[in-house]
Amino acid sequence: MKTFRKLTRIIPIIFLILHICCHKKNNTQIKHYFRKHLIVYRKYTISDYSQMHESAKGFYEIYPKSIPELRKIVRIAFKNSIPLRIRGNGHSLNASSLPKKQELLIRTNFLNWYRFEKEGTITVASGNILWKVNDLLKQFKYDLPVINQGYAGPTVGGYISAGGISSQSKKKGGFWNHVEEVTIITGTGKLQTITKKEPLFSYLFGSMGELGIIVEAKLRIYPTADVQYPQGKTGTLPTKTIAQNHRLEKLKVRDKPQYYWFGLFISADKKEEAIQEAEMFFHKYKKIFQIDDMIVYSFPYKGIPIPLLFPENKSFNGIEFRGFVHPQKNKLQLKKMEKEYMNFVLAKGYRRYIQVEFSQEHRVWKRYFGNEIYSQLYHYKKLLDPKFLFHREDIFSFKE
Repeated sequence: MKTFRKLTRIIPIIFLILHICCHKKNNTQIKHYFRKHLIVYRKYTISDYSQMHESAKGFYEIYPKSIPELRKIVRIAFKNSIPLRIRGNGHSLNASSLPKKQELLIRTNFLNWYRFEKEGTITVASGNILWKVNDLLKQFKYDLPVINQGYAGPTVGGYISAGGISSQSKKKGGFWNHVEEVTIITGTGKLQTITKKEPLFSYLFGSMGELGIIVEAKLRIYPTADVQYPQGKTGTLPTKTIAQNHRLEKLKVRDKPQYYWFGLFISADKKEEAIQEAEMFFHKYKKIFQIDDMIVYSFPYKGIPIPLLFPENKSFNGIEFRGFVHPQKNKLQLKKMEKEYMNFVLAKGYRRYIQVEFSQEHRVWKRYFGNEIYSQLYHYKKLLDPKFLFHREDIFSFKE
C-alpha cells in the first residue's frame, strides 16, 4: 500500500519531467533547423487584440525577408513536420495568430515591398499595413476603394485572411472585388498565384491562414486626379521592428473596460428581425456587455462569391454590435456569453464575423459552414497543405 502511494506521487513528477525535456528537445530542434534564418526565442506569452488569449509560453518566431527565403522555411517545416502559425498584426479576437506548443510563428513584418508594374494596379507584399499602402497611393494621386475602418491595424495578408469587409462596401463592394490576384506559399513550399477567375480565389477571403501563407496581392487602384501611372516604381514601406513586437504584444492587465464587438451576417430581408433578436440576447448579458453603438453594413453582390463569409451568391448585410467589456474581470462570463451567442447564430441559420471574433472549437465549424462549404474548404486544405501544418487544429482536426 505504501509503495502504491509513493508511485502515485512519483509518476506525475516523472511525466512532468519528460514533458519539459521533450519540449526543450523540440525547441532545440527548431532552432537547429532554422539556424540560417532570423529566428528569435520568446520566453513569455503574447496576446492578440482581445487581450483574453495567450500563446504558448516559450516558442520560436522567424522573420523571413523575401519570398525565396520563406519558401525555404516552409520546405524545412514540411520535411520535418513542424506546424506553422502566421501572424501579421494580430488584429483579431480569436487567437488565430497565437502560436501553440511546438509551433513555429512566422512573422510577416519584413514582407513589406511594393511594385507599380501594371497600370491600374499595385502589387504589395502581405506584411504591409493596408492604411500605409493607401497613404503611399495618395502621394501618387491614387486610392484604394476599400480599406478597413478603425485604425492602421490589419496587414494586407491579414485583411484578406479575415475576409476584407468595410463601411465603404455599400457602394464599392468587398475588398475581394478589387483584388486581381493573390500569391501564396503552400504547405509544401510551392509558390502559387491565384487569379479571380479561379474557384480557389473565393476561398482565400476569410480562410484565416488555413490554405497557405499569403505573400503578395495585386490590388486594383483608382486615380483621384488626372495623373500618369508611376510605371516601374518600387520600394518598401515602414514596418514594426522586432523590439516593437515584443513590447506591444504582451498581455496587459487593464483597469478600464476595452472595446469589443459581436457581428452578424444576414440577408437583407432578415435585417430587422435579426437586430431585434440580437438585442434581446444582449439584454440577458447586460452586466457583461452593453451595446454602445450598432453599425449596419451592406455588401452588394458583384459576381464574386465569398462562401466563408456568406453562403449565398447574393447581396447581404453585416451588423456590428459595439460595446465595452472588462476581459480580465469577466473572462469566464464572457466565454460563456460567446458560446451562447454562437448557439444563437447557429440556431437561426445566420453567420457572424467568425474570422476575427472569439475562437471556437473545430467541432463547431462543420455545422457553422454547412457540409458543402466545409467539404470544399477541406478539399483545398488537403490539396494545399497536405500535412496540415498551417494553423493546426483551428478549423480542422489533424486526424480528419
